[in-house]
Amino acid sequence: MDDDEYKLVDTPLCRKIRRNRTFVLVHIYRGEADSDWTLEVEDEKGGSTVWTETFISDKAALTEV
Repeated sequence: MDDDEYKLVDTPLCRKIRRNRTFVLVHIYRGEADSDWTLEVEDEKGGSTVWTETFISDKAALTEV
């Protein structure tokens, strides 16, 4: 791994959420030097939505879901 690579930190709050017969994967992450968290939700078909706003905490991002 190069020192120039951007390293991501995942929160332990990442999870799979099931409703009825479907699910989404919740990804909450930030850069190593960043303070705000990014939220991404992936559906079971592999499509994803990334929020353009960031969150001050990983818990705030999870609450948004």
